[in-house]
Amino acid sequence: MTYYQYRPMTLEDASQISCWTYDEPYSLYSNDGSDESADELMNGDYYAVFDNDDELIGFICAGQSARVPGGYAAAIYDDAT
Repeated sequence: MTYYQYRPMTLEDASQISCWTYDEPYSLYSNDGSDESADELMNGDYYAVFDNDDELIGFICAGQSARVPGGYAAAIYDDAT
């Protein structure tokens, strides 16, 4: 059985993730490997995901970073921020 561990993002995790790229149709989620990409992952809203072998396999986000711009226009958020 596979278990996943969610941990607060570290700079090492963020630097690795900031270099990940994806094929179409998911290329819009690709990063550019820049310091700015890694910095965004360090804003406190992101968590690194590890598998049973302690390998970094993904990340999740919550809070403001998880909100999509179109959600405001669709009024899916209760607050105005």
